[in-house]
Amino acid sequence: MMTRAAIRDDEIGGYRIPANSEVLLLPYITHRHPKYWERPEEFVPKHFLPEKEAARPRYAYFPFGGGPRQCIGNNFA
Repeated sequence: MMTRAAIRDDEIGGYRIPANSEVLLLPYITHRHPKYWERPEEFVPKHFLPEKEAARPRYAYFPFGGGPRQCIGNNFA
């Protein structure tokens, strides 16, 4: 789980997120969402082919977080 603080009021999926709220990001759930992954409960190497990655939203897979607070280990993995 990763946490982030909302810097301003926002809305996500119809839910109001007030400024300064803590938002929890759960890679385990996102990485298994059937909307983004074929056979989401299995390890399928073809999920990571360039054409498959290009077809998914940017943060459908974020094992190292993202943005300015992304884990520096991402470049070593």
